[in-house]
Amino acid sequence: MKNTCMKIVLAAMVVVGMGLAMPVQGETILIDLGNDGTWRGASVVNPDVNGNYWNSVGYGYVPGLVDTAGNATSVAYAPDGIGGTDSYNGPAGDTAAHPATIGNTLINAAALGDLGVIEAAYDFFDNGAFQIQGLDNTKTYNLTIFGSHKYDIPGISTYEIHTDNTYSSVVASTTLAHNDDSINDWEWEHNQDRVATITGVAPQTSDILYFKYTGFVNSIKLEAIPEPATLGLLSIAGAGLFFARRMRRG
Repeated sequence: MKNTCMKIVLAAMVVVGMGLAMPVQGETILIDLGNDGTWRGASVVNPDVNGNYWNSVGYGYVPGLVDTAGNATSVAYAPDGIGGTDSYNGPAGDTAAHPATIGNTLINAAALGDLGVIEAAYDFFDNGAFQIQGLDNTKTYNLTIFGSHKYDIPGISTYEIHTDNTYSSVVASTTLAHNDDSINDWEWEHNQDRVATITGVAPQTSDILYFKYTGFVNSIKLEAIPEPATLGLLSIAGAGLFFARRMRRG
């Protein structure tokens, strides 16, 4: 009888524990900087080769960004100033014959993962800022950023999260070599396989991430970090050990 009860308790622990241990999928949003309406730009055709849905943004406000499954969200893109948009001297090189040059885009798609999509990598914004609005202020977010451009020195882009739209107080920042000048002294080689990351950042004023870029940004992946379930697992494990010991003593 004791063995039977113990088996029942342990089985229940396993079932509930497995439920809590299952990973909770965080919302993921892909943003393509540049679209069919920007200068020598291109929009991603949804779904992409990986089955993901994108938001190809341009000069204006875009509400209801879709997640990678194509579902509308509360998240919006709001530009606060764009220094320039183009594809020339990006991953496709000379794009004067745009749009025929989109197919010339040279990237390492496997290394870039979800960001390794031709149309998303093809064009870029340079030297500006934007807001990612409508976020969940109970969560934190990870950003993965791809920037690529050739023929400029020193070939480094800087990406920053700020506290508000004055863009005067940095919360988090990172850099990326958008060409190979700072790596191999080859400024004529654009970045094909490197990304920058900013992790664990919380929305600032009014549930917004304020993003500033100095240099080039081609695409961004925004991921909500799911809440951990470890506390529940520890509680179940403790309860199971308690009952197991009681049964053995009994």
